[in-house]
Amino acid sequence: MTTQISAFELNFFLALTIILISVKLLLSIYLGKRIYYSKKETGQFSLNFITAFFVLIVSLLISRLFYLYFDFFLTKLDHTTYHLMPNVLIWKIGGVISASGFAFVLYVLDKKALKFKLKGIFVYIIIIGEIIVLAYPVKTAEDFTFVSELGIITGVGAFLVLFIFLYIGIKIPGLRKPSFLMLSGLVIYAIGGILVNEFVVSLFVAIYGYDIRFLLYLLFIILKIIGLIIIAFSVTKFSI
Repeated sequence: MTTQISAFELNFFLALTIILISVKLLLSIYLGKRIYYSKKETGQFSLNFITAFFVLIVSLLISRLFYLYFDFFLTKLDHTTYHLMPNVLIWKIGGVISASGFAFVLYVLDKKALKFKLKGIFVYIIIIGEIIVLAYPVKTAEDFTFVSELGIITGVGAFLVLFIFLYIGIKIPGLRKPSFLMLSGLVIYAIGGILVNEFVVSLFVAIYGYDIRFLLYLLFIILKIIGLIIIAFSVTKFSI
């Protein structure tokens, strides 16, 4: 069974990734302009939902640049090299930057929507989890898979964002439509991310063979783009 993808597949995935990065850049500019004009109108900076998701999308943009380097220049999507240095370090940094964006969103949601009912507990879970991932010594492919599993566990804080928007949609009738729209965008985006987690990929490969990676990566890009567009659109509909 081969562990190498063809040059066509590699270039195809690279093109898709560049499209994803471009979408994140455009959405960052879009939300950044909304924040700028809001500050210009009110005369003050506001830590609101738009600001939170602007920070999130910027963090996802920077994170994806690290993953771009990891996927196409260091490993060329050969999973047998993921655990080698400096490959794994670049992968870890990308994950930490992404998780930090979700931690910030969770902090703002806790503060603005829940009045600190969560006491920042899940923000700490994300931070501690990512410190463990960053510090854990990866020497083998099995170590890399284990750290990927830890990434899923520490993502529990990020997934809490989904339940907060579900709560807002149920409890605040005026925000029901944007909350459920945001919820759908986050779910689609999250599914896209899960599809290329190495632990999940390993399960699919064991069942369907190595070629399934092509389909998983294609779905990953498509779902990420759809999810991001829905998120960026829905966040502008919130007044808190």
